[in-house]
Amino acid sequence: MKEQLIKTAENALLLLKDRGAELPQSVVSFSETREFNVDGGEFSLLRTLFDKSIVLRAIKEGKRGSTSANHFDEASLKAACDACME
Repeated sequence: MKEQLIKTAENALLLLKDRGAELPQSVVSFSETREFNVDGGEFSLLRTLFDKSIVLRAIKEGKRGSTSANHFDEASLKAACDACME
């Protein structure tokens, strides 16, 4: 998983640079939460939640752009980079 997160961050930086970003930044995070419920002294629910996100920031011609997304596929990364550069 760690390698995938690093690759995602690197891909985002390259996409931002290709769009003219002078100071691109990408922050990728992943979290895992385990929770359970007890009802009447017995377990009633056990689940694991996964959350991933990427925050993109860039400066171009003195203007700052930023955006965030929670999908890491190629199309979503390109769309997030476009939104950041707008």
